[in-house]
Amino acid sequence: MMTELSPTSGTRKSGLILLAWVFSLAAALAWQFRSEPVKPLPPGWRVWKGIGSVLGMAVTPQGVYAGGSKGLFLIEPGGEVRKISVPGMDSGGMVYCIAAARDGTVWVGHEKGLSLLRGAVWTTLTGDDGLPRGAVRAIAPTRDGNIWIGTDNGAARMTLSGPWDPSSITVITDRNGLLHSAVSALLEDGEGGMWFGNYVSHKGGLTRLRGTSVRQWTVRNGLPHPNITSLLRDREGRVWAGCGFLDRGGAVVFGRSSGDWRLEQAIPSGELAGAKVRSLFQDSAGRVWLGSEQDGIAVRLGNRTLRVVTTADGLASQEVLSAAEAPDRSLWLGTSEGVNRIDADALSRLFPR
Repeated sequence: MMTELSPTSGTRKSGLILLAWVFSLAAALAWQFRSEPVKPLPPGWRVWKGIGSVLGMAVTPQGVYAGGSKGLFLIEPGGEVRKISVPGMDSGGMVYCIAAARDGTVWVGHEKGLSLLRGAVWTTLTGDDGLPRGAVRAIAPTRDGNIWIGTDNGAARMTLSGPWDPSSITVITDRNGLLHSAVSALLEDGEGGMWFGNYVSHKGGLTRLRGTSVRQWTVRNGLPHPNITSLLRDREGRVWAGCGFLDRGGAVVFGRSSGDWRLEQAIPSGELAGAKVRSLFQDSAGRVWLGSEQDGIAVRLGNRTLRVVTTADGLASQEVLSAAEAPDRSLWLGTSEGVNRIDADALSRLFPR
């Protein structure tokens, strides 16, 4: 005998099936987005989160200045973090670079212009004061006591002796020497030549200026990518350039040969943390740290990569944007999710002799 289901019992059965499907979906989503257990940091490591991505850092006697997506912060010697209010800069404005000069001045490049801290006094300079208009993305104090800045609309050399005067600024653009006016990286080499990197797809590259001498490098004569992210002068006087975009890029090394600068070496892609090299730094032990976009940081000594350091080792994020070293030889790394400090003993454990 066939049992006939009533409309009511059929609806109830459909409702139970739907309810079971919803519970299954919820369980699957909960598993996918479950919170991973927080892994304790190794001994000698410390992390500061909640300050956004950190594009620039500078070590000073007052502490470590760290700036990026959420503005400017000071990590004091005891570890406390203070948000720094800079006159002329929006409270949550973007900081792109920080440098500490030999005279103790702290320079901060941000989306509104350039700010400098002398003692307890901030001064902010913008396009209205003679700078190229646009964000300041790179800062390079030079051996003569002056400073270069890189902006979206050119590079400027600022003469710092005497009272501030807009006439002390010399601006160069693509009309008088640069490959492109958008300058993303700056470096003074051991001969007093200035290197300018451009982060501009298709039109980017490197320019070296010294007096009336101009040298340029693009993908046509050896660069792995036109977008220059970072520059480094190592202890041997060579110049490193990091470049790339997303999953493409690399790093190259320039040296003096027969009285001229030449591209000597491209770091093999298999010896990098990731294809795009986001930052460059050399520590007091001679190790070169090559930060990547999303794969951690590769550490080289001489002509070999010692290891790649990642979040599994204690990094706050796989993207390493900046680095600095303190007098106690602790290493500070700015990432897309805050700052790491690795003390000298922890570094010794990472790189046993």
